[in-house]
Amino acid sequence: MTNDVLVCICGQQNLPEDIGDEPDEAIEFLTSGTYYEKKDSIYILYEQVEEDGLEVTKNRIKVTDDCIEVTKTGSVSTHMIFDLKHRTDSVYDTPFGRMILGINTSRIDIVKEEDLLGVIIGYELNINSQAVLETELAIKVISKKPA
Repeated sequence: MTNDVLVCICGQQNLPEDIGDEPDEAIEFLTSGTYYEKKDSIYILYEQVEEDGLEVTKNRIKVTDDCIEVTKTGSVSTHMIFDLKHRTDSVYDTPFGRMILGINTSRIDIVKEEDLLGVIIGYELNINSQAVLETELAIKVISKKPA
């Protein structure tokens, strides 16, 4: 994999009572980023420009065999940990206030090929100990040029 990559993030959420119904519309984000490996971890770095075009959130995704970490700094700040072995809690700061996210990860699938990294994370998300959402997050990283 080259260092210059395209990063596609696709998320989809459903309330538990909606399971079996048509899934909610997925939210997809595509941007350029940087890929590198260090020790036994894979790192993906990218920036996300807010809708107003003025603020930028820097993102770092760390991938290991059984744990994914997502760190955001900027107008939105968080350090989310998706761990198959443990339920985790994360603080999610936004311009509109702070939320506590509870994350119960049920699935992590990782596919790594020469010019492609695919990650799928399935998890339950609760916000401030309230609404449980069934969530799937798909991350696809593709080399801009073949390695």
